[in-house]
Amino acid sequence: MLAGDPWDRFASEADIENIAQFKNCMQETQGTDRIAESVLLANQLGIQGTPTVLVNGWKWPFPPSLEHIRKAVENVTADAPPAKDIDFLGEVSAMNELAEDSR
Repeated sequence: MLAGDPWDRFASEADIENIAQFKNCMQETQGTDRIAESVLLANQLGIQGTPTVLVNGWKWPFPPSLEHIRKAVENVTADAPPAKDIDFLGEVSAMNELAEDSR
């Protein structure tokens, strides 16, 4: 349950009109079991953040392009390792270029 003064303050600062409804929502516990199960599964799989992409049990080292996801699925359906023939260095270089361009 998420409750307490900080949340009341955040709601007020966010100009939430119906504070009572906000407080009721913060006290709601529906769905917490599903969240706990998801956190447990993420921990078991070694997932530490989002986005995380898994293909046939193989964890992508960074957010992949759609083209690389398609290639990984093609590899798996052909009984090959998901990462076969995928240019990770090219992907990392492209990501670095995008990061530099955005500065």
